[in-house]
Amino acid sequence: MPGFIYFLPNRNTASEAILKDCGLASIFGDGGVQWASCNGPDGINGCLCWTKESTRNVKDISSYFKYDKKLQVWRKCADGKYYVGYWDNNKPGPNDLVRSTGAIDGNWVTLADRQKWLIPTARTFVGDSSFPFKIDFDDEGKPIRGDVEDEYKEVCDAAAQIFDILLFSLAPEEDAIEPSDMTYEDLYLTSLKAIAINYQLGPAECGMLGLLNTNNAGKITEVSIPGALIDMPTWIDVSKKNDELDSGDDGETESTDEKTTSQPTGTSGTKSTAESASADPPLENKPDSPAESE
Repeated sequence: MPGFIYFLPNRNTASEAILKDCGLASIFGDGGVQWASCNGPDGINGCLCWTKESTRNVKDISSYFKYDKKLQVWRKCADGKYYVGYWDNNKPGPNDLVRSTGAIDGNWVTLADRQKWLIPTARTFVGDSSFPFKIDFDDEGKPIRGDVEDEYKEVCDAAAQIFDILLFSLAPEEDAIEPSDMTYEDLYLTSLKAIAINYQLGPAECGMLGLLNTNNAGKITEVSIPGALIDMPTWIDVSKKNDELDSGDDGETESTDEKTTSQPTGTSGTKSTAESASADPPLENKPDSPAESE
């Protein structure tokens, strides 16, 4: 399947400056845009454009990248600055939207479209991250690790807050300072930004695909996006192994289908049914296959 199609009203080209003005710089930022003039949604004349990566799985570009009112689904965005659409019988999936720059390693999470998406690890339980860091130098000229690259800082900061909330909810210390509140809206927006790191999409595309719901984006569990961001699958796996060693178990214990979950500060905990394990889906431009969220 190919990717999304975009329509820019009253434009005759899709230059970098125009895409930035429309709010599409993050989607087309990987480099490579193709476009064609046409009459589009609402009978407006303008420019139809698409990312170069969208053509990966298209045999006949001219027959796909065109406007068809009856057979396509379109959404008006950014107060009419652009429209985004796709063929009704050919909805884009993760392999159509993966960025050509290569995916950041992490955990696979099955989203509401029932497909697996690779969510980067922003903060591990030992304080590390899958994101690239800047290399700095100390007073003696020795290389040291600097800050995370600017484009990932917002998600990393949110992941650190999620991690603090989880730790406090599991084992608050008497003199511990309670982490600042993180609302459901914060979790939803963080989940969207986490997906967009590895895939060419934004709020409109995420909504059209129906990727998020209150379970996969509004809870901190090992099968949710917030949980994947802080590498809960590895954390839980290590905890299980430590428990088995402490109890002298040989590891052949019955597994449970339910796992304790944590939610944003100020909400009550619930239980979430764990997903059954399956093979990682093929993902182009992905360097290494990460551990999968169970």
